[in-house]
Amino acid sequence: MPGSWRPPPPPSSTFRTRSTIPGCWKPAAAANSTSPAITISWVGARQRIAGSNGIDLVGTGDTLLVAATSGTLTLNGSPTAGAVLLGAGSAIIATSAETLDNSTNVITGDGTIGNAGGASAPPNTELTLQNDAGGTIDANSPGNTLTIDTGNTVTNAGLMEATATAILDIQDPVNNSGLLEASGGSELDITGNTISWVGAANGIAGSNGIDLVGTGDTLLVAATSGTLTLKRLAHSRRGLARRRQRHHRHLGRDARQFHQCHHRRRHHR
Repeated sequence: MPGSWRPPPPPSSTFRTRSTIPGCWKPAAAANSTSPAITISWVGARQRIAGSNGIDLVGTGDTLLVAATSGTLTLNGSPTAGAVLLGAGSAIIATSAETLDNSTNVITGDGTIGNAGGASAPPNTELTLQNDAGGTIDANSPGNTLTIDTGNTVTNAGLMEATATAILDIQDPVNNSGLLEASGGSELDITGNTISWVGAANGIAGSNGIDLVGTGDTLLVAATSGTLTLKRLAHSRRGLARRRQRHHRHLGRDARQFHQCHHRRRHHR
């Protein structure tokens, strides 16, 4: 009918191209924001401050939907670092197979990354999290929890931490060549079943490992299977091979000493 009125669509914000953000972007209240961009790059002097330069999901129902046309959304400092702030009840999710590449970016707060358990929407395992060497994921809301629940293995080459008495709940397996850390009376909850160390620096807590910095910092083992397995991949096999070689060398030396001693005794008689 000519002149008929139609209600406006629900509030939402959409990135439609590669995006460079000098300021802050946030969705309207309880809005879903779709990002088909391949890369979001932060520029400007106020890097690493969500609320002035970043993406701010303020609270319950606020969602960043990763739907990059390439299958990977990269959060990139280019050359400075940006920030994503998750408020309580907010979430980063995907509804088709997507990778969130936290390249040179900081994700902070107490929301949820992924939705395998169905905390913020119908459950799905479409999102995979990759935290690069320049990336940081920091649960830093005092007394609150930032949850990683993608249903897929997380790759961490950077820093995943809990600070300021907050809790970082990792519900996924982790392939770790970076650092998992709790400081300032904070807590790492490991709800996933496996943490595997990979990379050249494996075996060094502080650069590749789990670091509980001081008083009140806690590692809570709460694996859904009832068992948390900590394993080093190829490095552990090499170490085992070296230990076996040393063991066999010791056995050979002891055997030679025994035969030499036995021979001298027989000769003396």
